[in-house]
Amino acid sequence: MLTMFKVNMNKSLEQLVNPFTALLQRREINMNNELKELIELANLTGPSGQEYRVARYLEPELVKYGYEIKHDALGNLIALKKSKVSNAPTLALFAHMDEVGYMVKEICNDGTLRGYALGGINPDILPTTRMRVLTSTGNTYKGMIRGIPPHLKDVATQTEYIFDFGFNSKEEAIEAGIAIADPMVFDEDAYEIANGKSVLGKAIDDRAGCAALLKCAKYVSEYVFDYNLYFVFTTQEEVGTRGATAAAYAINPDLAIVCDISPTMKEYGHRGEGVLIRHADRNMVSFPRLIKFEKELFEENNIKHQDYISLGGTDAGAIHLTREGVPTLTMCLVAESIHSPSAIVDVNDYLSLVESIKTLLTKVDGAKIRHLKDHD
Repeated sequence: MLTMFKVNMNKSLEQLVNPFTALLQRREINMNNELKELIELANLTGPSGQEYRVARYLEPELVKYGYEIKHDALGNLIALKKSKVSNAPTLALFAHMDEVGYMVKEICNDGTLRGYALGGINPDILPTTRMRVLTSTGNTYKGMIRGIPPHLKDVATQTEYIFDFGFNSKEEAIEAGIAIADPMVFDEDAYEIANGKSVLGKAIDDRAGCAALLKCAKYVSEYVFDYNLYFVFTTQEEVGTRGATAAAYAINPDLAIVCDISPTMKEYGHRGEGVLIRHADRNMVSFPRLIKFEKELFEENNIKHQDYISLGGTDAGAIHLTREGVPTLTMCLVAESIHSPSAIVDVNDYLSLVESIKTLLTKVDGAKIRHLKDHD
């Protein structure tokens, strides 16, 4: 009797899961090659302090294209294309690998978990959100954040967020490999929507920036530059730009470019309107001479762009304060509903970002970098 039930249950589960698996397979088959890196990176798990899965994806690709690789003590992935010119200036491009998420801070007696937030997440979106937890033993479990049914809202108030992965006791969760500090992230696969005009998924911030830098690193791998070129994939941006602080100090660039994601807003930042010229945020007021350079670069090369003033911050806030100060420019994208399971980025905006970085790298030279460093 039990055996029959087990067989029937597995058959039912197979019928339930197979259509979903087939859907994912169709998405993979139909995936635009231009979006391959973006979608694959967005699907990786890498909250602040746990970015190594993202680094493991990026590193082999960078090695394949001839870059010197270094990992620092904070987990930053640093790729160098060194110039053969002596005393060459240094240009460094930055994108952060981490995403917002949680770590397990308590395993409760009933098998549920409590989480410690890694980065800013709007609590209004959390109830019933699907989550995944990854254990140090390599297991992945899917679950959700409990929510109160609407017909009980009048008699119950949600004051804390309980992560439920289906375990019925603390012992059961521990036996499954759950431990304190295991990472928990949104369980949402990235895929194309609107007939390939947009991508929806978690971790668009800032895997889109990482993907753009990777594409550009491949593109310029055969170029010969009279400046040293770094591609820096940073850690812990979402909890205080910590990785960028260490990496920028070590590299000490003459010019830095930060690629990140900004939210859509009523006044600024509209999807489909191009790369952001970010004039100011809470951590940095942009350098006027760099803004002028950026605008001229975009206009001369017909790259779609838009002005933007932000209420948030990026790695640029830490980088531009490094040592005696580093001229720092941002090249950002706008996305809808970042720091959530379902952010949306416009594909043409993403491709414009890739094109803007390629254009910058192939148009500037050592003399221009030195000129941009000199204060007017």
